[in-house]
Amino acid sequence: MSKGGMRIKFNNGNEAPMLGLGTWK
Repeated sequence: MSKGGMRIKFNNGNEAPMLGLGTWK
């Protein structure tokens, strides 16, 4: 995963900005 404002898709399909979230898989 590249850091720098990239969006990550959660298991549920929701998109959230990488703001130090350590709950994404």
